[in-house]
Amino acid sequence: LGGKIRFALPVRNIGDILMLPGSRIESCGSDGTNTFLKMFLDLKHPITLQAEHDDKLSFIVSDDLSGLIKIVITANCQEEVR
Repeated sequence: LGGKIRFALPVRNIGDILMLPGSRIESCGSDGTNTFLKMFLDLKHPITLQAEHDDKLSFIVSDDLSGLIKIVITANCQEEVR
C-alpha cells in the first residue's frame, strides 16, 4: 500500500522456488539441445492489488538470459467488485 513492497519472493535458482510450499514441477523435457520446465506455485493466499494505490505485480529477472529462447510467466486473477 502507498508504494511500499508488501510481498517479495527473491530466489537465486529454481531449487529455491521448488522449496516453497505449494510449488511443483508440472512437466519438463528436452530435445537434446533445448530444455523446458513448467513449474507451478500456489501462494494459497490471494495478493490484493488496489488500483487507487497504483499497486502492481512484477516479475523481475536479473540474470544473463542471452541463451533463453522463451519465458512465459502467468498469474491467475480475479476481479473484486467494490
